[in-house]
Amino acid sequence: MDNKQTKLSIDDVADGVIKMESIDDSALKGFEHELTECYSYVEDFDEEKAVSNLAANKPFPTDNTFSGKLKCGFAKYKGQLKKDGSLMWHCPFRFDFKYYKIFDKDKNFIKGIHEDNFNPEELEDGFTYEKAQYEGCPAWRNSA
Repeated sequence: MDNKQTKLSIDDVADGVIKMESIDDSALKGFEHELTECYSYVEDFDEEKAVSNLAANKPFPTDNTFSGKLKCGFAKYKGQLKKDGSLMWHCPFRFDFKYYKIFDKDKNFIKGIHEDNFNPEELEDGFTYEKAQYEGCPAWRNSA
């Protein structure tokens, strides 16, 4: 495949057409099976599956990687300082925080924004918001 980038005209983009090399039927069939597997996994995905593979439930790594419980950090509470006075690192989702839910004109949820990054003046006309609370990682909620 050629690494040169192809410039698209506005007509190409507007029509949803992107020029690419042909894909043979075998590759398309393989991709179809891959999408079917993804769909099956997502269709049955629930909270139990979501929390079954959290880093906090894994052991500390023994292979010098940044994995398992190490990814959670060592802070026992939000804002904990190290001996040198600097903030102790932790996963940004380990502890609770406030955020804002953003809704479009039709009241459809668009996204969440952490309270530190929220500015209501930046919302599009007609968009609304409500304050919400994230309770922290389910693996650590009762350990603090």
